[in-house]
Amino acid sequence: MSADIATYRQVTSDAGYIKAGRAGKGLTQFGTGFLGKITAWFRGRDAEANKTTKANFVSALNKTYGEGFVKSKALNNLLGDEINGLLGGERYSKEAAKPLSARLVQQIIQVGDRMLAAAQLEQQVKHTVRLVDNPVIAHSSYQNSAEIHKAATSFSQQAKFDKTGSALMAQIGVCLNKPTDENLKALAKNPGGDAAVRFVEAFKENKTSLATRNNTLTGDFVVHCLNIKADAQKIGSTASKQQFPLRLGMMCQTLAEIASKDKGQRMFEHALRELITYTDAQVDILKSSIRDLSRADIIPDGMSKQDVQNLAWLKDDATIRLNELLDPNGLCQHVLAFAIDAASDPAAAYATMKAVMPQNA
Repeated sequence: MSADIATYRQVTSDAGYIKAGRAGKGLTQFGTGFLGKITAWFRGRDAEANKTTKANFVSALNKTYGEGFVKSKALNNLLGDEINGLLGGERYSKEAAKPLSARLVQQIIQVGDRMLAAAQLEQQVKHTVRLVDNPVIAHSSYQNSAEIHKAATSFSQQAKFDKTGSALMAQIGVCLNKPTDENLKALAKNPGGDAAVRFVEAFKENKTSLATRNNTLTGDFVVHCLNIKADAQKIGSTASKQQFPLRLGMMCQTLAEIASKDKGQRMFEHALRELITYTDAQVDILKSSIRDLSRADIIPDGMSKQDVQNLAWLKDDATIRLNELLDPNGLCQHVLAFAIDAASDPAAAYATMKAVMPQNA
């Protein structure tokens, strides 16, 4: 009886091999530890049982990740000859007769989960509500103006606007430059602090941006990146990652300065549209990058495993950021809602913002 993918997720160790349990129920892992390695050869000699175990695994994979997943070019490029034993047929009969590696089970499920997440994200992006509120167009995860107003009100209460900008956004900038436990704990104490911390976590420096900054990406990686649009080549760097949140903070500062110095409603409206347009463009850049990094032909034959891993890092990193930007409970959507709501009635929004801060001509 074929097991579903949940059964194979129970393989928590990458040591040894996998076979069907007694009476076809569950899985048994063998060949682990010192004695296990000695006896693994004997227990793994049942060629037909090994073939059945692998066929069941392939069935579970195709059911979860789509027909043809095991034969996909993307998976083959990542794991190469290691998956030959799963392909079946006369060509790979010798490999198919060998026991199923626990390490291979974990690797393939990780790849499948990543590909499935990218596909689900693509569907999410396609169905994101795209609001048109002349003359601004914005990516928004809210369904109607009432939800937008609620999120906008929440941000205006959390932002702590004064004549210098938003205290909350300034604190986020500090955390991005120095994401210590102390700074993050201080940020979390603010109203809406949990969302602010998640925002910092999504955009702070990590192993991908460090690799880019330290030039540890190989020459071959740079050459292969010629097949990717410029957006996808740049999204991994620390400067690129932090440019968006830092500029978002500067735009909030600009809105506060305009209101504080009473520079006029027209300039206020222009700043709102700039914030909305910039956020909209960032979403489009990440969507485009993820789409390009998901292409099967982005991993040509001969690409090193390190470079393949670098590409996977870039894609995962972009996915995390896009999810954060589209999260209706996230900071970015609250800032965007604030701008959209204000742009729908700029005169009232400008008057309100002037009223909440001291004038500084």
